[in-house]
Amino acid sequence: KKTNCGTAVVGIRVCKMATKALRLPTHFARYSNHTNAPFGSSRRKKIVTILGGVHGNELVGVEIVRWLQGLLSNAPSSTFDYMNGELILGLGNPKAIEAGTRACSSVDDLNRCFIVNEGCIKQKKILSYEEQRSLDIRPLLKETDILLDIHATNKPSLPFIRIAGEQF
Repeated sequence: KKTNCGTAVVGIRVCKMATKALRLPTHFARYSNHTNAPFGSSRRKKIVTILGGVHGNELVGVEIVRWLQGLLSNAPSSTFDYMNGELILGLGNPKAIEAGTRACSSVDDLNRCFIVNEGCIKQKKILSYEEQRSLDIRPLLKETDILLDIHATNKPSLPFIRIAGEQF
């Protein structure tokens, strides 16, 4: 099954960072008080990333990220004065979001692309959109201290939260 995926355009204000700033993937925005140390520095403050739309047909995360982007993009700069770290907001799979489908590829799921060894993906001659997107997002996720990856279910379910990590 072939999916027709277009390109979504999102207007976002991106704050400038210190030197050696990590390049954000498209459809991501960074909010901070501009005082954070460069990525990789021991003086760097915590980074919280909120990710929506890893699956394009799960719209609750997309709506939350867009709502927060609108709220913060229109906020006065004093809003960030007491921010002790960075907030990064992003859409995981913008082409699938625009198409209203789980993914653009019939064989790749963006979540599953993150568990595949990066070197294995890079060896392929032709990458699916999801494989390329996972390569674009990985550097950001490596620098992220706390990730809120918002998903939804298409089955009847009570609300739930899944927490992953070494402490849990």
